[in-house]
Amino acid sequence: MAVALAAQDTLRNLFASVAMFADGSFKKGDWIKTSAVEGIVEKVSLRTTVIRKFDTSTIVIPNANLANGPITNYSVCPHRKVTWTLPIAGGATSDQFLNVQKKVDQYVRAHKDVIHEGSFSTVIVALDEFGENCINLFVFFYTHTAEWLPYMRIKQGMILDIKKIIEEESKGFGVPTLDIRLHKL
Repeated sequence: MAVALAAQDTLRNLFASVAMFADGSFKKGDWIKTSAVEGIVEKVSLRTTVIRKFDTSTIVIPNANLANGPITNYSVCPHRKVTWTLPIAGGATSDQFLNVQKKVDQYVRAHKDVIHEGSFSTVIVALDEFGENCINLFVFFYTHTAEWLPYMRIKQGMILDIKKIIEEESKGFGVPTLDIRLHKL
């Protein structure tokens, strides 16, 4: 009975390995994310997969566990998505809100690192909803690169430029506040 149970586990991992190889879910060197781990695939064997996490530790996962859940493979992504919700201070006028929306929209649409044509060309810059002491500006677009460091540099530059637009065109960013009232007894 013990041999049958051990064999069952081995067979599950073997069939999972065959399925993953056939699907081409990932390969050595790919950056993947599962429900249990995110990192770089270091080794794929018939029974397990070794993933190097971003804290540099490794985790060994049975292939049956990997095959039974969703796997995101960032290495095959041709582009990166950016989604921001920016709180614009609620004390701004309607015209100021519209000016911020219009200038941020123009800025994003003209940016050289934002995709402007094809199936990943969606750019959305819209006043979205009321927040706490603010109105949220929703910003959505894709970048040309999927590489982590260039992507982060693009975002950083855009964040600073959009911050300047918001500061110039409105009362700045909305921040949550807490009103405490003290009563003398």
